[in-house]
Amino acid sequence: ALQREIARLLDEAHERGELAACSTEGLSRAVIAMVRGSLLTWSAIGRHVSPERWIRDDLETLLAPYRDRAMTLPT
Repeated sequence: ALQREIARLLDEAHERGELAACSTEGLSRAVIAMVRGSLLTWSAIGRHVSPERWIRDDLETLLAPYRDRAMTLPT
């Protein structure tokens, strides 16, 4: 259920032109894995910032290449 919901949100972002075309199924799995790993890393070394900020920074890093490509693709 979580993977489907994330894939739906990624599909919506693509439809709005915020995300390049990609396998949203695969990217949603990567987002889930990143969140789990990010929380584990935050608990070990990142407690100087909120977990929300830590995850947001990691998510921005993961999605940046898909955003950059979306911005350069002709419409």
